Amino acid sequence: MNKTIKLCKSELLILIFISISATYFSGILRYILIAMATVIYFIIKNKTVLSISKTDRTYFYLILPPLFYVILGVITSITHHSLNSYTFRYCIFILLPFATALILVMSTGNTYRLITAQFCVHAVIYIIRMCTIFLKSGFRMDLLESSQAFLFSLYSIYFLVNKKYKLLLFTVPFILLTNKRISFAGLALVLVLYMIITKFNKNYQKIIKLSFVAAAIIVIFYVWSIYSNTLTNLYARFNIMDMGRLKLYNIFKATSEFSLFYFGDGLGSVMNKLAIIRYPITNLHSDWLMCYMEIGLLGLLIYLLLYYKIFKKFGNKNYMTLYLAIIYLFVIYLTDNVMIYINILIGFYTITLSTIKVHIKNPLNEKTPTVPHKIKGDDI
Repeated sequence: MNKTIKLCKSELLILIFISISATYFSGILRYILIAMATVIYFIIKNKTVLSISKTDRTYFYLILPPLFYVILGVITSITHHSLNSYTFRYCIFILLPFATALILVMSTGNTYRLITAQFCVHAVIYIIRMCTIFLKSGFRMDLLESSQAFLFSLYSIYFLVNKKYKLLLFTVPFILLTNKRISFAGLALVLVLYMIITKFNKNYQKIIKLSFVAAAIIVIFYVWSIYSNTLTNLYARFNIMDMGRLKLYNIFKATSEFSLFYFGDGLGSVMNKLAIIRYPITNLHSDWLMCYMEIGLLGLLIYLLLYYKIFKKFGNKNYMTLYLAIIYLFVIYLTDNVMIYINILIGFYTITLSTIKVHIKNPLNEKTPTVPHKIKGDDI
């Protein structure tokens, strides 16, 4: 058995360990386990393939918005004297997924194989988990609801753009079984944008700019609608089940206001308040509202602007996977708390960083390949 095969097995074992840790463990423990696995993986691969050159700094564009959020959030916490344990936890929650995904992508020759392996591992884990729940509690539709829907949806975007239709079909039952309404909405929007981009090739840059402006307006409007009771009225008028979100939003909006001069209470302040009042729902279930409450309206606008810089940097059709994946996150950030779902973020960064890696050498001339290029010197 040669060295390459051993390294491939080590890749798979660590990938399985990371996926299991992200799914079955909770709290800070999962982050500790994943950090340990990432360090081990780095040590194994460092001698042969892992290096970040000057030209590879492009990868770090993806972490600029989250990094800004962390830095501004910590500064706000210090100035408002609201530092708490969640301030430091959120630094790990937000930054560790990028570090893990970066090491996985940079040390893997065939990123398509890496993403496919990730999908298969998560599919098996999900099947085992659902079967276990079914045997213990019987069948109930609410048992099928799972944040894994977000992860499988991201894989479906990757397989769609790369024209891997057989694998795309495999994602469909998992997305349906996980029964997440916001995930369906996000995928519907992504599919519409994909068809528009495919049809209007020459106007790709305009579509990116218009879709970003629309997304930014929707985000700000959504936050405003919570404070103005517009969202509450809409839910009541169309008889939409809010799953307790509106009651939670109303509790928190009473402690703040919608204003350009509201600068937030700092990183981790929302989770800290939830812990103090011991609310039965442990997350705010709206990352955009959480961003506003922690870094204020001006901070939120800058946060969105940094994502626009990413769209401009990767404003080539080759990066369609990256663009659609970010738009999908924008949608699910409306009603869920994906910023603390490390399994979702590792999948997101693996897919987007892989897209950058494939096209980083010649982004303007290559078409989106069905299988990413093999990097010389890597284990294939």
